[in-house]
Amino acid sequence: MARFALMLLLATASARAEDIYPVFGPRFGLEKGVPHRVLGERFAWALARDRKLLRDAAGFDKAAAFALKNVEKLRTDYVELGAGFYLIQADDDHVLARLLLTARIAALKVKGNPVAFAPARHLVFITGSEDPKGLRLAARRLAKYARGKDAFSGAGIELVKGSWRPFVPEGDGKVARALRSHAAVSWAIDVGRQSAKLRRELGEEINIGSLENDGEGTVAVWTRDVDTLLPRPDRIRFIDLDQPEGQIVVATVPWSRVVAVCPKLLVKNHLFYERYRTRSFPTEDEFTKMRED
Repeated sequence: MARFALMLLLATASARAEDIYPVFGPRFGLEKGVPHRVLGERFAWALARDRKLLRDAAGFDKAAAFALKNVEKLRTDYVELGAGFYLIQADDDHVLARLLLTARIAALKVKGNPVAFAPARHLVFITGSEDPKGLRLAARRLAKYARGKDAFSGAGIELVKGSWRPFVPEGDGKVARALRSHAAVSWAIDVGRQSAKLRRELGEEINIGSLENDGEGTVAVWTRDVDTLLPRPDRIRFIDLDQPEGQIVVATVPWSRVVAVCPKLLVKNHLFYERYRTRSFPTEDEFTKMRED
């Protein structure tokens, strides 16, 4: 009897382990207290059984190992739509979970490092970081899915030595600009959702900044005498409402110059997405330094 009970217990535990799968979302969007792991800096994955999130932090690593084995068992086809451009094809609801199968993705024949895009929750495609044709095709497909109901992200992630990191294409070419713009749109949308959440939590005690996308990247507004929690952008637009009409925009400066010249005016918050509380407005001397190359 005792042996039968033990066998039943082991069978039940095995069945429960087979029901665990990773679930993906924006890194900021997970509920508080839900254990998770970060992927590619901006995304995160937690674990779920029967669509219910697991909250046992102590047992996360063990459960994650079961989840990864479950994903490995699923049928996964890497359909090559063109030379070095792959679509992950699956007949289940765990397409994004295939991003954890890094060894398989690393084995794909692409130019440079594998770069993955997940414009929708049911869609992941992969090309190479040094493949102009593949990246051009990626940009076109991102545009197609950007506004869909199932949209996930326009930001790419690059597999480097077994780990995912944000993919930021360099250069002023049309494709590079388009990919940066798609990423900026997704970034702005996610930060906007986080801003709404922070406004509900903090009320009116502080201005919660959001991001704008100007086609080249993200912009945040820093206004004189307004206590603001700024999201980290590509550029800062400084506003002085005391200036004459038409002259309230004092300067628009790359983020790297702002933090280089005015680090003491910004207090980093513990949040993700990365945010900074503004202490005061830059001086004229600081603006002059920020404008210097």
